[in-house]
Amino acid sequence: MISFFRKIRQKLLEGNKTANYLKYAAGEIFLVVIGILIALQVNNWNEDRKALRSEEQFLKNIKSELIRDKEYLRKIKDLAHHKIQLFEQLKTKLPDIYYTDKPLLDSLMREYFINLETFFPLTGTFDAGVSGNEISSYRNEVLKTQVFNLYNASYGRLNRYRDIMIDRWDYFVRSYSYERFSGQLGQMDEKDLEKLQGDLAYITKMFELYLQRLTEADLEIQRILDEEN
Repeated sequence: MISFFRKIRQKLLEGNKTANYLKYAAGEIFLVVIGILIALQVNNWNEDRKALRSEEQFLKNIKSELIRDKEYLRKIKDLAHHKIQLFEQLKTKLPDIYYTDKPLLDSLMREYFINLETFFPLTGTFDAGVSGNEISSYRNEVLKTQVFNLYNASYGRLNRYRDIMIDRWDYFVRSYSYERFSGQLGQMDEKDLEKLQGDLAYITKMFELYLQRLTEADLEIQRILDEEN
């Protein structure tokens, strides 16, 4: 093709047909420009397709992780709620049943001392989208804002509160290590029972606040899943 155009140029120059040569040259430039524009358009089209596929895969993966997060949240919420319910039984009865029904008290305390479980979100898909800066090009602005709010704000607050919760729980169970490992309350006088009641009230308040944070995150996840659908 190149040699074909070269021969045409040579014939026009040899025949001293300057005007025709200029017209030909202009036409050749026009064809080159059109070819470049078409190539750019095809390239843009291919890039758009890649971006669309990337966004679709991101949404698919983020949805899968959020569904698992939601299931995990439900489990942690149930455990926190159970400890709150246990304290409801203990807060008014603790001194009395220590003397009248210690086996029941020991049973309730054993349940309360069951190991703490906390929520650790899955962040692989979000981290990958942010590190490659791909997420900034995604078209769904509403969903993108919701995802950023969940991972950077809600999960951030939840993670910080989780760390505080773990620290307070560790201190609590160390303070009552005998009761935790033996499954029985040791010898306590009224002052000891009052302190135990106060410590239970404090740690249960922490569970209540943690449950609130978990519920807020759960609602945000559901909004994202509803938007994505």
